[in-house]
Amino acid sequence: MGISVIQGRDFSKEYGSDPTQSIILNETAVKQLGIIDPLGKMINDQTIIGIVKDFNLHSIHSKIPPLTIHLTENIFNKLLCTISPEP
Repeated sequence: MGISVIQGRDFSKEYGSDPTQSIILNETAVKQLGIIDPLGKMINDQTIIGIVKDFNLHSIHSKIPPLTIHLTENIFNKLLCTISPEP
């Protein structure tokens, strides 16, 4: 999806704990939670492993909300796609 990890790391198969014990936040979530040096801190029994640059998850006309990204083994109930301005 082209989401930039600006601090820390992305999820990896090399870390067996990532699906259940790791979380990635966006910049807005870090600011709203008031977390300083977020890497390695815990939120709801999950370790913050990365921070991503804010991106529009909804309308480009709305504010970017705080976001947490988790891995899951559940079936996806949403589809995300990127749109290119070129055909």
